[in-house]
Amino acid sequence: MKRFRVIATYIQSAEAEVLAADEAEAYRIARELDGSNFEALPSDDWKIEAVEELPDNLKPAELAFIEAYGTACAEESADTVRAFFMLYDDADAFCEKYGTGAYSSIMDAFQVWQLAISYQRGIEKIN
Repeated sequence: MKRFRVIATYIQSAEAEVLAADEAEAYRIARELDGSNFEALPSDDWKIEAVEELPDNLKPAELAFIEAYGTACAEESADTVRAFFMLYDDADAFCEKYGTGAYSSIMDAFQVWQLAISYQRGIEKIN
């Protein structure tokens, strides 16, 4: 799953009545009115202005795990494993979207990964 920033504008229409000789004068008068002279209309709308993909901001070790998981386990897609890291602090949200089976599979593999790294670092300190 990828992250995106979506920029939208909110459009709220309002109206006011003015007395004027013609459209140009009505426009000039309306430009000088205070916002409190206008009444909001029920026609509001959203307009999506832009969508841009955001970087994962995953650590190199997390990216390496995604690659290793895909090679060794491959029970879940790389996008699901990426979502695991993005929702790491919210296991309930991950499980709701991807299921507890996916969470258990990835978490078990991740714990083995972390233990292997700790073990390797311990050996490096001894040597």
